[in-house]
Amino acid sequence: MKEIDINDLKIRPFKLWDSDWLLLSSGDFESRDFNSMTVAWGSIGNMWNIPIAMIVVRPTRFTYEFVERFDNFTLCGFDGSYRKALNLLGTKSGRDGDKIKESGLSPASAELVSSPIYKQANLVLECKKLYWHDF
Repeated sequence: MKEIDINDLKIRPFKLWDSDWLLLSSGDFESRDFNSMTVAWGSIGNMWNIPIAMIVVRPTRFTYEFVERFDNFTLCGFDGSYRKALNLLGTKSGRDGDKIKESGLSPASAELVSSPIYKQANLVLECKKLYWHDF
């Protein structure tokens, strides 16, 4: 993995969210208190001269409680070979078992936040919560 300046980030945002999907994770990797879910709703942009990633999580999702409890999250992108794993992580609940182990993905410690990243990811955004509101 190679760190890049946010100003050098080159993505196709509509493709990234709509067809590639992202893996949202929130919690504390070190204590193994986290959950991840596939997301296809959100945005990446600029607000108040700050680079932002906006996520949308329904209150019924298990990941919601982690996003509420923790002040950070990660978004990980993957190449197409991980589509089956992302589908599983977007349809199964972490309440019902260890879906992350079942997915075959390998969580790892992030550099700047407590939430995990994934070793197989080809894009990692480490985010601190700036603002939240019920939609």
